[in-house]
Amino acid sequence: MMGVLSRLDKTVGSGIFSHGVMVFMNIKNLALAVSSVLLLSSAAVVNAQSINIGSASVPTAGGGAAAVPVSFDPEGVDVGAYNTVFSYDSTILDGDPTSSTTRCVVDPGTTTISVARFSADALPLPAEELCVVTFDVTAGTAVGAYPLAHDPAPVSTAFFDMAAVGIGGSVNDGEINVVAEGPPTLTFDTTPVALPAGPYGSTQTGTIPANFTPSTGDYSVDFSCVAPAGFTVAPTSGSYDNTDTAADDLTVSATLTDAAQSGDVVCTVTPEGGSATTFTIPVSAPAGAETAPVLDPDPASGGTVTVGGGAPGSNGTGTLVVTPDGGAGTDVADVTCTASAPVSISPASLTFPVGSSPQNFTVTVPLTDAAQTFPGAITCSGTDGNGIFEWVFDVSAPAGVAAPTFIPATSLWSKFALIGVFAALGLLMVGLRRNH
Repeated sequence: MMGVLSRLDKTVGSGIFSHGVMVFMNIKNLALAVSSVLLLSSAAVVNAQSINIGSASVPTAGGGAAAVPVSFDPEGVDVGAYNTVFSYDSTILDGDPTSSTTRCVVDPGTTTISVARFSADALPLPAEELCVVTFDVTAGTAVGAYPLAHDPAPVSTAFFDMAAVGIGGSVNDGEINVVAEGPPTLTFDTTPVALPAGPYGSTQTGTIPANFTPSTGDYSVDFSCVAPAGFTVAPTSGSYDNTDTAADDLTVSATLTDAAQSGDVVCTVTPEGGSATTFTIPVSAPAGAETAPVLDPDPASGGTVTVGGGAPGSNGTGTLVVTPDGGAGTDVADVTCTASAPVSISPASLTFPVGSSPQNFTVTVPLTDAAQTFPGAITCSGTDGNGIFEWVFDVSAPAGVAAPTFIPATSLWSKFALIGVFAALGLLMVGLRRNH
């Protein structure tokens, strides 16, 4: 085998593999010569080295150059020579392809391209890009993948080691992809969106999925969305182009009220140069969960309301303070109280909307000259954020205190005497004035 390579080298010269078409003729002759030896030799082995034919894309509308790289990878094997031939579809081209180097040669009068390399310096061939083949695709070519497929026949595709012994290898084919050029595709999922339940006044959210497929070319697609009353949608507008890989989902929100809400989010998608498409997405939200405030009495249930003092026979008064806490929505807490005689309470009932302030019941007891206690004299019942409740209160009143007796400082006869003295003094003053 080494003699075969030596004779070929002497015949075509050590530099022949960089001088045009003759290189491919001689590599093919070498492949034919070696193939007979491979049939008789057990030295042939299968290896992973490969010739890789790349791929390129062009738009159907404009056509243009599809630049396809061709490369070699020894993948750790010492390779002395290799060659392959791959074909192309000339019906989609304006003219013949062109190659950036003579390592890839467009075969005249055919629809094939030959690729070959031979080590002229007894060194293993490296991993490298062999050439870039440019195909000028005709504008308006139908969308599709046009193969660049190699010929697997030994005369066309072969690999050799440094001793010119045939070895295994592979060729990875490529293709020219003719694609539809235009704006990306944007759609919104129209599946109804039901927002989750929650407390009255809370904000609940849901998602409207967006579906996005980029195309090719300098194109974009715009969208705008409008939410129904009671709802918001974000984002409300935007734009994507073919450099984007995905579109953001929409977020729809609503603040829960005392009634269920519903409507349609309407999105309009307008591709550049195309017609608008409308997407209608039904959205709904349940009524918010309402709760009344929780009521807290002072004193606490079971405690004693103490009224103030006064004279026997007067009324002593005290207060039962009720404080609301929390709640949501329009629910109202209420409490009604009654009293056993002689105790009385007013008003008979109180109501507490969400956010209201503390209110008082006034408790009244007629006072006597002795302290009084009335166990369980006041009973209250009502409904608040915790449900139905009952309260019971004792009432206590101090002994009435009588007003002190008024004791005059002088007797009645003393008062008459004083009056006489004052009258005499008055007459004396009149007489003195007349004498002067």
